Amino acid sequence: MIRKSLMTRYLHGAISKEHPTYIIYKILRITVKFKRMEIPEVGIEIESVRRNFTWTQNAHLIYDELADILVPAPSDIFQWSTAYVMLNSPDSAQQECVVTTFTEGDNVLRFLNYCKTDNGVRFERQLDFPVDDYVNCVKYMPQQGSILAFGTPAFYAVLRKDGDNDVRSFIAPHQMVKLPGEQPAEGRTLSWNAIKAGLLLTVNLNGKINSFDFAAGAESSQTYESTSMTNEIHWHPKKEHIFGAALKNGHLCIWDGRVSDTTIHNFPAHVDNEVTSFSFNSYSENLLATGSNEKLICFWDLRKTYRPLHTYYPEHSVTKVMWSPLNEVMIASIIEEVGVAVYDVSKIGEELVGEDCDYDDEDVVSESLFVHYARRDNILDFDWNPHVPWLIGSAENSSLVVAWKPAKHIVEDEDVEISDEELEPADFE
Repeated sequence: MIRKSLMTRYLHGAISKEHPTYIIYKILRITVKFKRMEIPEVGIEIESVRRNFTWTQNAHLIYDELADILVPAPSDIFQWSTAYVMLNSPDSAQQECVVTTFTEGDNVLRFLNYCKTDNGVRFERQLDFPVDDYVNCVKYMPQQGSILAFGTPAFYAVLRKDGDNDVRSFIAPHQMVKLPGEQPAEGRTLSWNAIKAGLLLTVNLNGKINSFDFAAGAESSQTYESTSMTNEIHWHPKKEHIFGAALKNGHLCIWDGRVSDTTIHNFPAHVDNEVTSFSFNSYSENLLATGSNEKLICFWDLRKTYRPLHTYYPEHSVTKVMWSPLNEVMIASIIEEVGVAVYDVSKIGEELVGEDCDYDDEDVVSESLFVHYARRDNILDFDWNPHVPWLIGSAENSSLVVAWKPAKHIVEDEDVEISDEELEPADFE
């Protein structure tokens, strides 16, 4: 099995005096000697130098596609559009995504194009859409990629950004509509229904959940009570009337939209800790995953919620979990201070053998498939591409926006031999 042994050598090599970053290491050591820098700070600098250098040297070995772009200020959001635009050949494509940033005194939604051509992949800036407040959440409507909803601390809104005369649309071209109702809960979560077009969930500051049916008019809404404030909310991808919420009191709640006065599930997913994120599996209707700041990822069967099916124990807090929309056994999560970790749950219980056993990280389990390490700072958000298998986009706290696709020989566990000479070493002696 090559996938973990490759990642192992990528991260845990040795740097000699001939290594290009050795001089930086020596400068940092001298800085400490003359009391210009505290030892912990030097450790952070050394780690940053090591990761950036080794990432640059080894990127061609661990990614099939990789592109990045800097934005003026860090984005809390990365979202792929649900629309997909083909270019001149099957190997060429252009896909839209959106991030948030701050420029020239304005909060903006920045729309980018991720372009794949015969010359490689790159990001291109498309347009900026000014917003009155900082945007904390954005979701494209699954049925129409030109329509998206977003949330701010002051309001929720729906935007149609194209100019096409589409008679199916419930909103005019280039129009933005602010939603009625009470003050949003910072506008940090919302969800479009993947089955019924125009059905949107939002969360108010008082904890109530609103469902807007735009097909019946923007004023058509229904309210659901929650026992606690909500961190994240999602419609079920296979059941039109079912949705769930990750609560700050550690519970996971499931509602049936046809019954507004009670939940159909309400169970403690993470006792005495917040459920920071959750995700329904797009293929198995009873399977979902939850993450928490107590450094846990749990898998649940909605028919047996008295205990999790399986649990991971990352070293750091989990801020987001998300099943792949194109693969029923792949799930990714943001692990603070690490990056985006991808797991293959079909490998649960398999024994690590050979070079896989050399990895000295306690986080590594048999189903660990790939880790996209934050190059400069924590990763704030990521999104699986809804059309291209394995393509993921992410936004870092360093203002870096990245689209990346793991190498095929890693994710498909192909028997590929890569020499130690070809793989750039990582650690300092």
